[in-house]
Amino acid sequence: HNQEQTAKMEDMIVLCKDVFAKVVLNNPKVDKILESLSDKTEVKKEYLAYGITGFIVAWLAQVAFFRL
Repeated sequence: HNQEQTAKMEDMIVLCKDVFAKVVLNNPKVDKILESLSDKTEVKKEYLAYGITGFIVAWLAQVAFFRL
């Protein structure tokens, strides 16, 4: 049963990464910005995109939390 759940979770992670890559990393404008940031910081574009997305999600959650 645990192996089944692990396989499903791994499949879901792969799917999420693929969707993220298609939506975010394959956008020419976003790619250009991430490429520039990557060259300056020597951090992979994917990691920069994950960090920026995480920051935005955390900020939105904070805004929503304090409006309650």
